[in-house]
Amino acid sequence: MKPAFADLAGNEALKKRLCGDILSDRLTHAYLIEGAPGTGKHAFALRIAAALACENKANSNLPLPCMTCPACRKILSGNHPDVSVIGRQEKATIGVDVIREMQADTAIAPNEAENKIYIIEDAHLLTVQAQNAFLLTLEEPPAYVRFFLLCESAASMLETIRSRVITLHTESIDPVTMEAWLTENNAAARAVKNANPEEFRELLAASGGSIGQALSLTDPKERRTVLD
Repeated sequence: MKPAFADLAGNEALKKRLCGDILSDRLTHAYLIEGAPGTGKHAFALRIAAALACENKANSNLPLPCMTCPACRKILSGNHPDVSVIGRQEKATIGVDVIREMQADTAIAPNEAENKIYIIEDAHLLTVQAQNAFLLTLEEPPAYVRFFLLCESAASMLETIRSRVITLHTESIDPVTMEAWLTENNAAARAVKNANPEEFRELLAASGGSIGQALSLTDPKERRTVLD
């Protein structure tokens, strides 16, 4: 099988499963991606969207997504007309009006890609009214629509929502994988490792297996606050 989500650390079984489902056209219309903060939920959702639209999907010599074709670049930079990221903005919850606006948008066919993707961040902050309204679309969405709901725990969502989606789980990253990924992909982390290996080991331990937390700890101010 071709390399899948090659730029993401860890979660090898999940990456293999998703790659197989995408290439064999078995991806369902709605997923709930649960996991601790910083374990890659948003990154996974964006890369699944990119993989679905990837212009080099059939090229066995390139990873999935290829990350370089125009469709991949647009999606990963947040500039694709058929990929929408929905969040709570500055509000405490995500209300029913947001869901109704999204529902109206699902009736409009994709502009460029075969699918329209909706990534709902902090899905556990959907109000009960919003979740109940969402059920109407989850039950019978247009064939071209895909939903990705992101939350820390599926248990925080209504059972009626959970029964209509496939739940995926992102795992914490082990220290060896974390060190290799940070060293290869992040200049600030490499600088910490080269300048002070002991402090770098403390950074890895303090990250709790979260890439997001590890990246934040490459900031000296943030690192002092946590490690001091």
